[in-house]
Amino acid sequence: PRSTLFPYTTLFRSARGRAHFAIASSTISLDLSVPLNSIPSKLLKTRWFNGRVQFGMSYVDDDFSFDVKSVEANGHNVPRAFLSPEFSRSFNRSLNESFHSQSRRNRDEFWSRLKMITVQDGKLIVMTRAM
Repeated sequence: PRSTLFPYTTLFRSARGRAHFAIASSTISLDLSVPLNSIPSKLLKTRWFNGRVQFGMSYVDDDFSFDVKSVEANGHNVPRAFLSPEFSRSFNRSLNESFHSQSRRNRDEFWSRLKMITVQDGKLIVMTRAM
């Protein structure tokens, strides 16, 4: 049934007007306006991130891999030093651990059907598994 394959419609509805994306070559640009209240810091409780993130991504063998190319917040570029290879490895590892834990808990049929997602030549390419 459609509801088990697409449980993310409410998630996408909540992002309406707060997130816009574009694909050029093999890079995704994501313009965001999102609250930072989920970060455990009193300084960030009432703050928002308003900016752009540019990245490459793939999903292969049930793992995501993000390569952040640039981050701009309120018109200022975040220094490349913050986007180190160590940051990328840590971010990807943490994201995948959380994703796998959540997916196992929900027995997520949608993700179990995906073999690969990648961005190439300005296109999002999705390959599914034979069922």
